[in-house]
Amino acid sequence: MALAHPFDPIVSRDSRILILGSFPSIKSFENTFYYAHPHNQFWKILSTIFQEAEPKTKAEKIDFLHRHRIALWDMVRSCERDSSLDSALKNIEPNDIEALLKSYPNIEALFFTGRKS
Repeated sequence: MALAHPFDPIVSRDSRILILGSFPSIKSFENTFYYAHPHNQFWKILSTIFQEAEPKTKAEKIDFLHRHRIALWDMVRSCERDSSLDSALKNIEPNDIEALLKSYPNIEALFFTGRKS
């Protein structure tokens, strides 16, 4: 059964950086937000880079991204999988990253969270 990506990109006209992941984990699906597994280091790493307290709530995380002009999305629009591992992603349909970049021309840098992205 194909799974559709459950979240819209987090992006604004002020975004200068786009961070691309692969596809939300099962915990992220359950918690309806990016990088929601408690062992995921994504938010801790960003907070360390920007020397700020780690955002905890969904609202704090969105505010953090906007303040630092970071857009966040994933490469995979839909896929099949049997676990949260990137290696478990099959029958991948990619998101239209090119259209996003055309819609937000101030994005000047792309970062990727892993090999699959």
